[in-house]
Amino acid sequence: MLKEQYLLKAITEGDVSAFSQLFYAHHQQLGLYAFTVIRCQETAEEIVQDVFLKVWQHREKLAAVANIKAYLFTITKNETLNAIRKVANERKRRQAFENDLLDADSNLTVDLAEEENEVHQVFEHAVSSLPPQQQKVFLLRQQGLKYAQISVEMSISLHSAKKYQQLAMQSIERFLRAKAGIIILFFIFFLKK
Repeated sequence: MLKEQYLLKAITEGDVSAFSQLFYAHHQQLGLYAFTVIRCQETAEEIVQDVFLKVWQHREKLAAVANIKAYLFTITKNETLNAIRKVANERKRRQAFENDLLDADSNLTVDLAEEENEVHQVFEHAVSSLPPQQQKVFLLRQQGLKYAQISVEMSISLHSAKKYQQLAMQSIERFLRAKAGIIILFFIFFLKK
């Protein structure tokens, strides 16, 4: 218990080595917990990374922590619940969007072959207008690579890979919304899957 207090005090003071000790002492248990709830290894690993990122960013709060294990599990539980909510919200949003598209589909009288070609051209233009790092991450994700693989291939952090993908998706969506109608929005729906 005394060792734990010294460790937390060191982390509070910005000791990276102490933080690494904390990470290696608890990351597997936290990952296993997140995995049992989420059932996705990649998401569980992301949750654990987010937990330790929050701990580091708010390390001054560690001085008031009596039980670090309970503290870490509480953050992990909350992050896991947030991940579940996020997935549920994305499903609802997709379903609502799909329903809107199905309603609008009956009103479409456009030649789909021409529209598909236009969509493809506009989409390619949107992708080509991205900054190089965002474009590369986006294209690698489209090829099926995971964030961890992308971060290794591009020599960037996992967080940077995710952030570049998020920014790329936002830029593409803004570009497509500005350039087109319902068919482009339909394409956005499938792009997010």
